[in-house]
This record gives sequence, structure tokens and C-alpha cells, in this order.
Amino acid sequence: MVNSEDGVVRRIPKICLDHCNTNLSLLELIRTALKDALGIEGRFSSQKDTRSNRKVIYQLRIYRKDAVRKFLLNVETPKLKREKMKYVENWLQEKKERKEVEITS
Repeated sequence: MVNSEDGVVRRIPKICLDHCNTNLSLLELIRTALKDALGIEGRFSSQKDTRSNRKVIYQLRIYRKDAVRKFLLNVETPKLKREKMKYVENWLQEKKERKEVEITS
């Protein structure tokens, strides 16, 4: 179980897709491709490393559950390890309709 910021205990952790890079142009290209090919909206955030000689890190994040589902069903990713698959599958299931969702990668 995971405690959220609002004090509510969450049985299944919230999942978001996070694509990181120091090249904002590359992430913009990926965002456009995801929008055109899959209809997935992504948002940018940035993070400045306070250590010397570090570049700004940009993140393209996808939060919406339906977009995460669509991404994982259409794009193979080596980052999703087998031990995390059950968490993702549980999170993707609808509360009322516990339908079977299987992600293969």
C-alpha cells in the first residue's frame, strides 16, 4: 500500500510514463509522434540539477490511465520489468469492471 499526499492509502501505486532527456527538441518530436499515431497527450516538465556543469533535464510525462494503457498495448518497452507487470495490470483494470488486461513485452 502507498500513502498519497492527501493522506489516502492507495492499494495500487499510481503509474505515469516518463520520458527524460536533456534535448527538448527530441522530446517534442516524440510528443508529436505519440499525438499523431496514438492520440496520446503528453506534458512537459523540467528539472534543474543544482550540481555544477549539469544540463536541464526535460520530462515528457503521460498521466492519463487510458493513454498509459494505449501506450503499453502499442509500444514495446524494455523498461517495464516482469516483477512490475502485475502492478501495472492491476492499475489498468477498471474499479467496477475488473476486466482482464494483459500487457506483453
